[in-house]
Amino acid sequence: MSKLISINILNKIGARVIELINEQVAKGIDYEGNTYSYSTKPFSRPARGQYLSKFKRAEKENKVKYFKTKKGSLWMVVLGGYKSYRNIIGRSDNSDYLQDTGKMLAALTYKVKGDKIQIGFTSKKEAEKAFWLNTAGAGKSKTKWKFLGLTDENIDKVIKEFAELILLDIIKNTKFEV
Repeated sequence: MSKLISINILNKIGARVIELINEQVAKGIDYEGNTYSYSTKPFSRPARGQYLSKFKRAEKENKVKYFKTKKGSLWMVVLGGYKSYRNIIGRSDNSDYLQDTGKMLAALTYKVKGDKIQIGFTSKKEAEKAFWLNTAGAGKSKTKWKFLGLTDENIDKVIKEFAELILLDIIKNTKFEV
């Protein structure tokens, strides 16, 4: 079977899909059309790192409680969950989803293989993060952040944007016998 759609058009579609995935994430919408939200369920973690002074202030506001383990390590409970944690460290608690370092979405890419466009990552580490977020679920609650796909609305956008180009390409690459 001959290739009816040129690699040039498939590359354009792949780039557009990556662009739309990033737009969805920026809007806080997963590929099923649901909105993202950070957990408000309390969690504990070691009390160390660059934000320790911010957590000490948060303790005065009753957002964090400290405790020591049997081994004497200092830990804290963030009472308002990850949403509160982000607020305490100065990050937005209702936007910039999946953007802690920005590396994962920056590593998002595509490859054209035959007549297929494969969405993937340029980094194995970022691909693993995406697996845990998108497929297996993150944290104890296994919350899924379904970002590797397009909403129905964005699928329609891709169809509308490329339908005529694909049709013309198919006609151009079709061999007619008389």
